Amino acid sequence: MSKKTPLYGEHTKLGAKITEFAGWSMPLQYTGIVAEHNFTRSNAGLFDVSHMGRIKVTGEQSISFLEHILSNNVTDMKEGQIRYAFILNESGGVVDDILVYRLSSREYLLVTNAANHEKDLQWLNKHNTHGATIKDETMETGQLALQGPKALEVLQGLTNFPLDAMRYYRFDCNVELAKIPCLVSRTGYTGEDGFEIYCMKDGLIPLWQEILENENVAPIGLGARDTLRLEAALPLYGHELNEDITPLQVGLGRFVNMNKDFLGKAALEEQISAGIPTELVGLETVKGIPRHDYVVYDGDNKIGVITSGSFAPTLKKHIGMAIISTKPTGEIIVKAGSRTLPATIVPLPFYKR
Repeated sequence: MSKKTPLYGEHTKLGAKITEFAGWSMPLQYTGIVAEHNFTRSNAGLFDVSHMGRIKVTGEQSISFLEHILSNNVTDMKEGQIRYAFILNESGGVVDDILVYRLSSREYLLVTNAANHEKDLQWLNKHNTHGATIKDETMETGQLALQGPKALEVLQGLTNFPLDAMRYYRFDCNVELAKIPCLVSRTGYTGEDGFEIYCMKDGLIPLWQEILENENVAPIGLGARDTLRLEAALPLYGHELNEDITPLQVGLGRFVNMNKDFLGKAALEEQISAGIPTELVGLETVKGIPRHDYVVYDGDNKIGVITSGSFAPTLKKHIGMAIISTKPTGEIIVKAGSRTLPATIVPLPFYKR
């Protein structure tokens, strides 16, 4: 039986189409993916992202453990700062991509992908030879995302905390929204300005309802979340990232600090020495959508595979990302069985606010 967030009843009351995702029953859409996508780009979309994992790592050994297990630096983070990082396997492949919140010098919050939550917990415990304390807080807390150009105005209406002073990839643990204690961060996954909000699960329903009282807010499902992140060229685990792909192969080396030791570093050093064999590129097609796993050809030569693809509502184009192994020299074609889609390589991201 799939898991349900505390907001499941709210989603069904709003008429959401429910889908199974990563073992959770989640809203795919309420009024339609394109309508919800466009609303978020022009107003403020409210997402239930409580299915994501929330794991606390605490104790005197928390820094040494996280430096060992994560690709990015933790030691130089300041309290209230957030950092994107990878958990890598011994081959340099991505076990998961996560956000790290520094709560204090001995307390960190890791926010994981929903699909990898249990795997991450097992991985962290397996490699916790440092003696850090690991606590899963996913089921006792909830998480919302409010994204879009009106997100700041909407959220500021619920608190006296000066949210406009909060910088990108920063957070504060002491924000009251509609009198509900919250951790609020200036982060998101849509390419828009916005916030992610964490609270105890008992506060989630009243907070959800209070935010939706604002006429500039609409509930948004997983369908639009995916098209929004694709336009912004943000990677999605299981598509651009997996345990067989290293961050270097998809152009995410800036989130890997090769000046420290971490699990998976030796494999990345070998890859750098041998030369990075692939790159992530953006594609536009005219006659159809380049779907996941469609094959990319340079003339008659197979050079890669589509990792994500969709119609882009903001751009009104068919777009996709692909991992390719060689620079194309001729006509780019995307093939799906007998279908052939002429394509053009374009710069990433597709959309930038």
